[in-house]
Amino acid sequence: MFIGNSVKDDDLALTAQETVNWYIESQKEGARNSKALIGAQGTSEWTTVGTGVIRAILNHNETFYVISGISLYRVAQDKTVTLLGTFDESNQPYISANLTQIVVVNGVSGYVWDEVALTFTKITSGNFYPSSTVCYQDGYLIYGREGTGQFFISNVDDALTYDAINFDEAVLRGDIIQAVVSDTRNVWLFGTRTIEPWTNSGQTTGVPFTPLKGAASLRGTAAGRSVVSSQLGIFFLGDDHNVYWLNGYTPKNISTDAQAKELTGYADLSDAFGFMMNIDGHWFYVLTLPTQGRTFVYDPDEDAWHNRESYQLGYWRASCYESIFGINIVGDSESNKLGQLDRHVYQEYGSHWVARRVSGVFAAKNKLVSANRLELTFPSGQVPQGITHQARLRWSDNKGLTYGNPLIKTIGTAGAGNQRLVWWSMGSFRQRVYELSISTAANRDLIDEDFQYEVGGL
Repeated sequence: MFIGNSVKDDDLALTAQETVNWYIESQKEGARNSKALIGAQGTSEWTTVGTGVIRAILNHNETFYVISGISLYRVAQDKTVTLLGTFDESNQPYISANLTQIVVVNGVSGYVWDEVALTFTKITSGNFYPSSTVCYQDGYLIYGREGTGQFFISNVDDALTYDAINFDEAVLRGDIIQAVVSDTRNVWLFGTRTIEPWTNSGQTTGVPFTPLKGAASLRGTAAGRSVVSSQLGIFFLGDDHNVYWLNGYTPKNISTDAQAKELTGYADLSDAFGFMMNIDGHWFYVLTLPTQGRTFVYDPDEDAWHNRESYQLGYWRASCYESIFGINIVGDSESNKLGQLDRHVYQEYGSHWVARRVSGVFAAKNKLVSANRLELTFPSGQVPQGITHQARLRWSDNKGLTYGNPLIKTIGTAGAGNQRLVWWSMGSFRQRVYELSISTAANRDLIDEDFQYEVGGL
């Protein structure tokens, strides 16, 4: 009922299920329930950087680089912030690195911070071209040339030097490259309609990479910044507006039917962006649609989706993610803040972090159903001093179009044991959707549920 994922359909009669700032987690054998609904990590301010919004971050061998506004910074573990350089352009940046150099491209220019020479330099080589995507493999920085199907590479371990012959072109359908990523010893060229893996064949003249025969795909991406490489494979928003997981050479559609219906209904998703998070060994692919104001999060372990929403924004304000200094950090798309994700924080930068779950449509072939009792169980002893922890329950008997007034129950106060919340005698219905929400700053993990009802006549 409440322990489920997001599969909300535009036609609420099919399913209204939505899981926001909660996610499903399977429990070990012997646990109280096979699955629990876990509260998504809250965010506390770790530090601020520069004066602009946080646009990209990079952990390079435990050195932390941050792009705030139009400037590149280095941030130490003690939160000392050092300005390294400023870009001439305000375009969206993309950051990568070779062994000793940090490179930033923005669709117009490229910039390099040299960790050895301690210099910040704009790339001036006549053989460097505008690019908004870059990756690293085998000593080379590999770039997609803006607006073309070509890619080009740097000299070995030298982000400032480029040879005229060091370029090649995607061979399938003359596509336009949207993203280049390195994964499983291949360089992947993501176009608007195709995907091509190239491998280092060791040739010594020109680009050493050659197409991997028979491995290309007639599936492209709608948004270059949605393409993310990880230990689990590559995740991306497809040219057909479905979401895919590439683990091997064949993209797997991981969108739910309801999600696919929503995404394919949007005309333009070109500004969508994604990133991977690893929270306590648990991977998540985060996909945000800024124009549409939506954030979808996929959990590969559970093969389940949920949504994340910042208070009164509709989407999650996290713009990027890195694990560094033993903590999980996100950049803020709304300010110059770096935030620390924490399972024991139940707010976002001091504001509400509302968890909400909408059940599926509950019906019994149009027979009358009496809702006798609903019991929800939350963890023990995890309510801070001075907080009255509450859950709000309301329901709709018209497929979720309108809801009645909420019934509020107290989950617990500081030091309380396992809290069982019980709602009695919730009337009769032929179809009903329940909504559970929690906004108070305390643990909201839902570890068990029990719904008792009776089915009557017509």
